[in-house]
Amino acid sequence: MKADGVASMPAARRTNLEPEQRREFLKLLGFAAAGSAAVLSHPLSLSASEADNWNLAGVDAELGLMLASIARLLFPHPELNDSVYVQVVRDIDADMGQRPDLAKLLQNMAATLEQQVGGDWLAASVPEQVQALKSIEGGEAFFYLRNRTIESLYRNPLVWQLVGYEGSSIEYGGYINRGFDDIDWLDS
Repeated sequence: MKADGVASMPAARRTNLEPEQRREFLKLLGFAAAGSAAVLSHPLSLSASEADNWNLAGVDAELGLMLASIARLLFPHPELNDSVYVQVVRDIDADMGQRPDLAKLLQNMAATLEQQVGGDWLAASVPEQVQALKSIEGGEAFFYLRNRTIESLYRNPLVWQLVGYEGSSIEYGGYINRGFDDIDWLDS
């Protein structure tokens, strides 16, 4: 295997992806593989009746549960409550009000993923879900969902606590006065 992992990818992937795209793809796959164990040990525990109470305008309960499970699969944090992933769905729902095309894009993605796993996304195994996500990873819906999940998760103060981010420093004089030398996990 080459240093950038190219030899482990199918030949079609090697020829269709630029080096930067390959690295990003491999990072995503590695993260998803590592995250699969976390997801298996702490899967999404929401039901359709709970999803009905999310008061969403453009996302129905079934799609909401699917989007929340995909968000957890892409960025698994076993320490996080499902409500953090529900917030991702709420943010997607808010985006639908700004982007009329988004509902159709996500519905088409959901149909594709359900077909890939044999009909029921939530009943599918994590490896089946990961494989299905790999099949759409180059598409607009996956790109949107990945980026929206990153933005929604990592602007959430609950997640900040998990990753050790103390928040903005500007009101404290910037990172020189707060946070500059706080790294306790990096070897000196």
